[in-house]
Amino acid sequence: MAEIQQPQFIKIEKDFSDRILGRLAFDFHIYEQVEGRHFSGKKKIIDAIIKPKDKSGWKRSDIAFGIEFKSPTDVFSPSDVSKHIRQAYDYLFTDFDGFGHVPVLMCPFRIPSNYPHDNETMWTKRIFSRFGVGEITNYPNKGLSIVFNGDFVIWSEKMKIERGKEWSMEFRNKY
Repeated sequence: MAEIQQPQFIKIEKDFSDRILGRLAFDFHIYEQVEGRHFSGKKKIIDAIIKPKDKSGWKRSDIAFGIEFKSPTDVFSPSDVSKHIRQAYDYLFTDFDGFGHVPVLMCPFRIPSNYPHDNETMWTKRIFSRFGVGEITNYPNKGLSIVFNGDFVIWSEKMKIERGKEWSMEFRNKY
């Protein structure tokens, strides 16, 4: 029987997510393809949920983060970006089995822009952060980082728990 070939973008996205999750596995428990129920009744599946292995330094001991991956090499249109953001936002209203409602991290947080930290990009990240959508990014001098508000580092590979010590990450997404 012939093996079914995955489209190239799926293979690239899977390789990318495996690399990121592999780096996070030193500090987080990783749960992939987690199911949940959206408040509309629809079943949703998020790429991964991570929970800190050591919860002692976190302000919120039950913190968990959902992650939605997209291929970092895909050419993307404003429509693709909109779909990715809507998907992440939708997950905020999903009760994930065993985790409840979790903040959602986009990886990467794709916004068409000429500069990675221009005003438009920062404002977009800040607005979505107010609802609980952040990002996983390779932050300068900190390595892989969980970031909200465009520059509010919650955790990083190098420094470990940063703002996660003081911020409960309770968001305004309750229905």
